[in-house]
Amino acid sequence: MALELDFDPGIAWIGGEPLELRWRGARGKRRWRPDFMVRTVSGTGHAVVVAPDKDDGPQWRENLEVLDEVAPASGWRIPVHHVPAKMRLENLELAGEYRKPVPVPAEEQEALEAAFCRERPMQRERWHVACRRGLLWIWRTGW
Repeated sequence: MALELDFDPGIAWIGGEPLELRWRGARGKRRWRPDFMVRTVSGTGHAVVVAPDKDDGPQWRENLEVLDEVAPASGWRIPVHHVPAKMRLENLELAGEYRKPVPVPAEEQEALEAAFCRERPMQRERWHVACRRGLLWIWRTGW
């Protein structure tokens, strides 16, 4: 589900289980963490919950009732998502493999930071950095 959210252009920030709701229910003290909190590019907060695969029993319904009660006071929306399946899930997992940061040696990072510390047209900067330092990896990263 995190990959699905990550590829959504309308989402600016994702946090996994950053808050915990606590209350006293019919069966005593309860606590629950929504799966994700997200902030959209328009600034709206969402408490994202992922529906269970099989059983959406009484505990699940109580959790959603509590969240429904808390959300309006906090200004959150509560989208309930389902884990992507089949080809969608396979494609997200495949694409997700390429979204990992690539380690860069310290001297190359310093050279890039020095080259990009002032404004220049991007095409000129690409050529300047790649030629001067042999940083051909910059072309592979889509710059």
